[in-house]
Amino acid sequence: MLNKRGYVMIYAIGVIALLMLLAATLSNVTMTRSNWTNNQIHEIKEASLARTQVEAAASDLGQYFEDYINVYHKYLYELNDDFEDVFLDIETRYDVEVRDLTVESCDYPNNPNDGPCYPTQTYTYTYAYDIIYEGNQLYAQKRFFLSMIPSFLYFALGSKTDLTLNGGPFIYGDMFVGRDLYLTDTTNYKVNSILYNQPTSFSTVSDTSNLYYSDNTHNLYSCRQTTDSCYDLSSNEFNKNIDAFLKLTRLFEYETTFVEEPPKIKTYKDRFLDVDFNASFIYYINDAIDDKYREVNIDDLNNELNTFVSENRLYVAQTIDEINYQSTQSVLIESPPTIKQDLSFNKDEWIIVDGDLKIENYDNTRPPILIDANFLVTGNITVSGNVQFNSTSYVLGEGLIHNANINNDNSDNQLVLLTKKNIQFSRINEYLNTFSGVVIDPLSDEITIHPNIKGFFFSDSNIQIYTVNSYLVIEGGVFSNDSTNLETDEDGNLIINDYITQTDSIGLQINSYRGEVDPIPASDLFSFSYSDYFKKARFVIVHSSDVIETQPKGLPLNKQLNYIFEDITIKRL
Repeated sequence: MLNKRGYVMIYAIGVIALLMLLAATLSNVTMTRSNWTNNQIHEIKEASLARTQVEAAASDLGQYFEDYINVYHKYLYELNDDFEDVFLDIETRYDVEVRDLTVESCDYPNNPNDGPCYPTQTYTYTYAYDIIYEGNQLYAQKRFFLSMIPSFLYFALGSKTDLTLNGGPFIYGDMFVGRDLYLTDTTNYKVNSILYNQPTSFSTVSDTSNLYYSDNTHNLYSCRQTTDSCYDLSSNEFNKNIDAFLKLTRLFEYETTFVEEPPKIKTYKDRFLDVDFNASFIYYINDAIDDKYREVNIDDLNNELNTFVSENRLYVAQTIDEINYQSTQSVLIESPPTIKQDLSFNKDEWIIVDGDLKIENYDNTRPPILIDANFLVTGNITVSGNVQFNSTSYVLGEGLIHNANINNDNSDNQLVLLTKKNIQFSRINEYLNTFSGVVIDPLSDEITIHPNIKGFFFSDSNIQIYTVNSYLVIEGGVFSNDSTNLETDEDGNLIINDYITQTDSIGLQINSYRGEVDPIPASDLFSFSYSDYFKKARFVIVHSSDVIETQPKGLPLNKQLNYIFEDITIKRL
C-alpha cells in the first residue's frame, strides 16, 4: 500500500513538474513573441519616422532649390556657401544630416562600402549629396544631385528651333526639337552652284531613341517626294513647298527596315539648361588671365588682349614649338599658323588664338596629329585630315569640319567644339560604298558603330550637314542653339533673322542620301542606287555619354540649375 502511495506521489510530482515546464515554456515563448513584436513595432515606427524626416527634408530642399533658381543667378560652384546655412537649418529642423559626397572619401558609419563618392576635382559641374537619418537600428538615405551640365550634351541631334531631316540618316540616340521637325524622303545638294534634288528614303531612328519637344506642342511635318515635290529650286534656293508637307500628330514617318515602331514623342520635363555662349567665352577668358571677376568686353577683344599682354597675364607665343614648352601660363597666338604637328598644353590653361585657327593633316603616311589643348578663338576654325583631339574649344566665328577624321581610334580623347556662328560638315567626293560605319553581329543583331568623327558640336547659330556623295559617321552629338531666331513678336510668332544659306530652313538641317553613289565619267554629276536599308545610310550618328560622365574642364557654365532626387533607401545598421 505504501509503495502504491509513493508511486502516486512521484507521478503527481512529475505531472506538476511537466505542467510547470510547459507553463515556463509557454511563458518564454509568449515573452519572446512579445519582445519580437515590440522590436518589430519599434523598427516600423523608427523606419516610419526616418522616412518621414528624410522626405520632409527633401521636400523643403526641393522647394528651396526651385525658389533659388527663380530668384538668384549664380554659378553652381558659388552656391555651396549659400547652401551651407540652408543645409544646417534642414539638419536642425528634421534631425538629419546633409552629407556632401563631393569629397575623396564618404564612408558611412558602420557601413563603409556604401557609395559612390564624387571627387571634387572631377565633378566640376555636378554635386552629389545624401540626406541621412540615423536611428538606433537603421538609417534612411536619400541621394540628390545638383547639376549645371548643359542639356545639349544629352542629345544626338537637337535644335532650339527647327530640325530638318532630308533623306535617310540613321540616328541612334535622343533628339530635341524646340519648334518644328521636318521629314522628307528626298535630299538636296549643290554642284558648281547648281541646285539638285534626289529622292531617297526617310530617316531611320533606333527603337530606343526618343524625340523630345520643348513643350507639349508637337509640330511634326512630313513630305513624300513620290507624292509631290518637297522643295522648290526655281529661285536658286531650297525652299519648301509647304503645301506638300503633311502635319502629323503623334506619328513619325520612318523606314521600317530596322525598327518595329517609331521613336516615342515626349515633352521635355526637365529644366533645359541653355548655353550662354558669350558669358561662357568671357568666363574662360577670365580663367585664362586668372581674374575671375574682371569685366571683359567681348566686342573689343583686340584691345582687351593687348591689355592682358601688357599686364603679363598672357604669354605671347610665335610658334607651336614655343607653346609646347610653355606650361605655366595661358598663351596668346597673335599670328596663328596652320597647325600640322602635335600640340600638347597644360589643360588648366588656355591657348587664345587671335584670328583663324586651322588644323590639318592630310599626310596619310604618318599617324594622326594629337591636339591636346583647350582653345579660345576669336576667328573661325577649320579642321581637315586626320586629327586626334583632346580639347574643349570656343570659337567666336564659324566652324568648318572639312574632310576630317577626328578621334576615330579607341583612345579616350574627347572633343567639345562650340562656335558662335555656323558649323558646316562636309566631305567631298568620298565615294565610299562599303558602309563600314555600321557593323551588325549576325548572331546577336547587336550594332557596332565605327565613327570617323567623335565629338560634341554646338553652334549658337545654324548647322548644316551634307552627305550625298560622301560618308559621315559621328559618335557624340550635334546641336544648334540658333539664338538669333529665338525671339517672337507680340502674337507669339517666331522672328526669323537668319536662314541657313540658300534655304528657308533654320536650326539644324541634314541632307543625306541612302544607298550607293558613284561619279559619272566626264561629268560633275553622280549616279544613284537607292536603298532603304539603314546600314547604307551615308550619315550615321550615335549619341555618346562620355563627356557627361567625365565632365572635362571647359564645359559651358551657366547660372541655371537642375536638381534630381533619387528614391529613399532604408537599411539596418
